[in-house]
Amino acid sequence: MNSSDTSRTLGELKVSGYRVLPVREEMRRNLLARLGRKERILPGIIGLFVVVACAATLHAAGIYNISDGKAAALALKPLAGDGAYLLFAAGLFNASLFAASILPISTAYAVCEGLGLESGLDKRFEEAPAFYWLYTALIVFG
Repeated sequence: MNSSDTSRTLGELKVSGYRVLPVREEMRRNLLARLGRKERILPGIIGLFVVVACAATLHAAGIYNISDGKAAALALKPLAGDGAYLLFAAGLFNASLFAASILPISTAYAVCEGLGLESGLDKRFEEAPAFYWLYTALIVFG
């Protein structure tokens, strides 16, 4: 599909004949498309295993109620040793950087597309000023 064939706003998408599908059907189609392109199906499988391993370790240690990050890091000590707090801190830091970089840009995209304004990092400032101003404001004031 050429970039000229894609809809840039919700209004254009509606006019193009796109129909909304139930989530289950959309997920099925996306899975089949990934399989057809021979892409990885579960790119987040490592994250899943990290969550399961942490939950199993905490449960085995008799810890069922975690109130803060310190308690979680200390509970992981049997698995990760004395450096458990460093491992946990690195994970939290990584998650916070990821969220801080993704949330402003996705919000700017959603707002501009919803209002029918030009958006995209592939556009120059003169082509999509509202997008860049909103993105900048979300980073500065967020």
